[in-house]
Amino acid sequence: MKKSILVVSVIMAMCLILPACSAEIRPFPFGITAQTHPEGADMDAACRAEFGEDSSIADWVDILRYYKKENSLDRFFTNLKLTPYGTKSWRELGAFISYRGIDFYKNSRRHFFITRHDGNKPGHYLPHDTINDRELDVGSWTGSGHVLCMK
Repeated sequence: MKKSILVVSVIMAMCLILPACSAEIRPFPFGITAQTHPEGADMDAACRAEFGEDSSIADWVDILRYYKKENSLDRFFTNLKLTPYGTKSWRELGAFISYRGIDFYKNSRRHFFITRHDGNKPGHYLPHDTINDRELDVGSWTGSGHVLCMK
């Protein structure tokens, strides 16, 4: 009995170190709201309503931390079903986020959001930041959108 507990403990400790193993065990920390919300809405309230009281709008810093830990955006894209820009899916449009604690670009009505570009950013897109050479970008715009939440 003690031997099997030790083996399980060693495996779990290894899984905290190895990304391939730990990705299977760690819960995915993000979710996208099912409904859209206008750029002036309370995004934290939208997250809490859908994912629980401890949820809030995700910040770009949260996404950067996740990327540094995972060293890939594959799981991020798969779990959120984010499709590349140009695929004619609402998921291509990404989701609202905050950017380093700020919701709007230069006090405008342009709310920050993420878009998956896979390296092919359109010329009209104003990027504020990027991961992996335009694989995932932060932009800003007005209108309604889904919200990326930290669960």
